[in-house]
Amino acid sequence: MVLFFWLFSRFRLMATTANRASLVLANYSEFGLIVAAIAVSIEWLPTEWMLVDAVALSLSFVFASVINSNPNLIFKKFRGTLKRFERPDRLQEDAPIDLGNAKMIVFGMGRVGTGVYDAMSERIPDSVTGVDFDEYVVEKHQQRGRNVVYGNATNPEFWERVSMSKQVEYVMLVMPDHSAQLATIDQIREHGFKGKIAATAKYPDELETLKELGVDAAFNIYAEVGTGFASLSSEKFGLQPARSDPS
Repeated sequence: MVLFFWLFSRFRLMATTANRASLVLANYSEFGLIVAAIAVSIEWLPTEWMLVDAVALSLSFVFASVINSNPNLIFKKFRGTLKRFERPDRLQEDAPIDLGNAKMIVFGMGRVGTGVYDAMSERIPDSVTGVDFDEYVVEKHQQRGRNVVYGNATNPEFWERVSMSKQVEYVMLVMPDHSAQLATIDQIREHGFKGKIAATAKYPDELETLKELGVDAAFNIYAEVGTGFASLSSEKFGLQPARSDPS
């Protein structure tokens, strides 16, 4: 695992990327059992070595599953040491990210995120920047004239690359994965962002979690879409809200 990290860093990968990749490769390969079985069958190894190999392989999978449960935590703990192995000449995709004159950042440029971006661009023209981790999505938006950059907000290294200027006042989280939104909120707060944060949720428990984290605005997509659809339909159908009995 240490050797993998060193090799990845020599190939100019950023420390966090090299860390994640080496952790994923921390377990021994099950191909080792095949090699051991062949060695035992041709009597190059005693039979008991199959058991030793199997136990070592199993333990390595347990070890890898534990350390891969939170690679960001490991990076934060050993950040200073790991960063020393980073090459000064970065790859093109690891170049610094300039958000320009953006006052608002929209994380997650899917269908909902695109709607948020367009609506906010009408309110604060030329002051909204979108961020998405899918290069194809980013390219599609750029071709349509939207200011969208590539980046993974859950990755600590993204915040090392991005220039979060003091004029950024608002952050909108429209990411499909709830855990990714929580990780992004943690990263935003850790890097000293003092502006307002709005986030989306799909279920009531997710909404409560966002409120507990102090998000300024939390929006339940399913509930609000249903309410909006009902309101629009009622208006078109000429239906009026039922009046409560004054008695």
